Amino acid sequence: MAKTCARMCASLLAFAASGMACAGLTYSNDQRFVRAQTSFGGNQIKQPPVALGVFSETAVANSVLPSGSCHGEATQTSSLGVSGMTASGNASPSVNTTESSGLIFGATGASVFRVSFTPDSDGIMDLQGSFTGSAAGEFVLLLKAGEATLVSSTTGGAFDVSSLIFAGVTYTVEVSARVSAFAFYLAAPVSSSANAGFTLNAGTRAATCPGDLNADGFVDDADFSIFAAAYNLLDCADPAMVPGCPADLNNDGLVDDADFTVFAPAYDALLCG
Repeated sequence: MAKTCARMCASLLAFAASGMACAGLTYSNDQRFVRAQTSFGGNQIKQPPVALGVFSETAVANSVLPSGSCHGEATQTSSLGVSGMTASGNASPSVNTTESSGLIFGATGASVFRVSFTPDSDGIMDLQGSFTGSAAGEFVLLLKAGEATLVSSTTGGAFDVSSLIFAGVTYTVEVSARVSAFAFYLAAPVSSSANAGFTLNAGTRAATCPGDLNADGFVDDADFSIFAAAYNLLDCADPAMVPGCPADLNNDGLVDDADFTVFAPAYDALLCG
């Protein structure tokens, strides 16, 4: 019994110590880009001139015919820091017809922020920002650990989500906006335009407390559901286990009764800190 208590106390102290510092991030697989396209062959795509460096580019494409014109445009400014990342992007296509024609004029713009990173210590990543623009915009907010999706949304408006991140696990974050504009001559000249954009501020911070498995500052039923699923799997090496095995609260490679004895008092306390 004394050995078990000593082990649990050591595990909690180790967890607290690891939570004192924010995770440093090592980046890889830079897939940021901006792209503009138009009907009749207009196309421009730009990527960071230096992989993982500061990205500040505008892509522009134009097509001009006697019966109308198309303009596609997309911008992005983003940077990757040791403990987080910032980005803003915008897409703004426009089209117009000038005389009768059977042609459909179209233009699109896309600004995509997508990078992978690996933290050097356990912690929490906060993703904050917003999507703005026309209802026709296509928005993506995504955070994955390997092939497992941790956060996924295609809804416009503001977002503020958090996720536990673990040392040595490679994550991919994407925030992107795409939009299109179309016009077809009907008895009179027609114009159409659209706009979609995003902002992102992502940063790391220390873990809150043992048992807060969804990093929301509480140990509640949502965390219990995560813990119960991991408890049923038992082995952190199980392919179905959440990457990082967050329910393994004593870091022994298993989610078992020893972890439950740590989780239970945190669940009773509810509020971290």
